Amino acid sequence: MKDNLGAVSSTATVTVSVNALPTITAPAAARTFRNSPLTLAGANRISLSDIDANGHTEKVILKVGQGALTLAAVSNLTFDAGFGNKSGEIRMTGTLAALNAALKRLRYTPTANTAGVDALQITVDDMGNPGGPGRRRPGR
Repeated sequence: MKDNLGAVSSTATVTVSVNALPTITAPAAARTFRNSPLTLAGANRISLSDIDANGHTEKVILKVGQGALTLAAVSNLTFDAGFGNKSGEIRMTGTLAALNAALKRLRYTPTANTAGVDALQITVDDMGNPGGPGRRRPGR
């Protein structure tokens, strides 16, 4: 293609995919008593969504500083070595259905005889599936 000065140019079309960010729904705060486990269920339930997951697997990291986390179910999940169920840090991979089943009644058990504040860190990595290049990782 030539312009009115004789310069030659060409045009290319590039398709761009946009990867949607996974969403974490979780309570802003929850309370338990010393030496008493807390089950995050009902209004305190943690859940995940990702509009472009399409059945692909995602990775979730749960971490607390002063206690242990126990998942409601572990079917169809894989765990990173050393970061399994019933620990202070869980690293798991699965579909949103399997991850949400695991989180449905997540239990936090504080370290014996501790008091004060602890934080549950939740990270979701959609591993780049399937919206496009690059990973999206919300944290809470």
